[in-house]
Amino acid sequence: GKTNGVTPIVEQHDRVLAWFNRVALGREECHRIGLTWKDDLSVDKGKKRGFCSDSAFQFQPHILGVDGLLLVDEVDQVFEHNFGDTCNKGGKRPLILATLQGHIDAAIAGGGIALFMSADVSQKEIDYLKQMAPEGCPVRLIVNHYKSPKGDLLFDLSELPDAQIERLLEDLENEKPCFVIDDIKNGLRGCKSIAEYIRTIHPEWANEIIEINSDTSGAPEI
Repeated sequence: GKTNGVTPIVEQHDRVLAWFNRVALGREECHRIGLTWKDDLSVDKGKKRGFCSDSAFQFQPHILGVDGLLLVDEVDQVFEHNFGDTCNKGGKRPLILATLQGHIDAAIAGGGIALFMSADVSQKEIDYLKQMAPEGCPVRLIVNHYKSPKGDLLFDLSELPDAQIERLLEDLENEKPCFVIDDIKNGLRGCKSIAEYIRTIHPEWANEIIEINSDTSGAPEI
């Protein structure tokens, strides 16, 4: 939801700096919203970049000086990371915090936007942002109240869940998306064997079945 919503905003700006708290998260989101991760180019090239807080001081505020967009996704986690041990190695936390303030000031002074996003934002983050906002700059809170329709939840404890497997097959044949989870490691009726069974019944679905386990956790589609 947030990613789809922010992509058009990113496209409207030629200068974007995006803060993240984890490399994997940041790199993936940059790819999805049209930014370049910091390691993909030298730090002095490109005006639409993403990076972890630890590297923020490598990107000078003047990059955002003309209609720039400052983007901080999962702001609660980024702020927690900023005040954690990692961001204080070598005593660099004051520099990181000063850089964040500089990025905010530059974006606002240049007629741009400072956008902070999270599904778990609390009053703590809101109050912190109000303290960092330039004088006279309003802090607007946008709340997404949309809730997607809920599906059916089935919790099966039977030793032979064959009936549920047949229901699963029926739902899939009716084009209903399904998610299955188990606590069985390579069991006869675990998710792995269920996926294999579904593929034998409907081989045309082979590319639509995604398995998430220790063997596939590093795959790009996961």
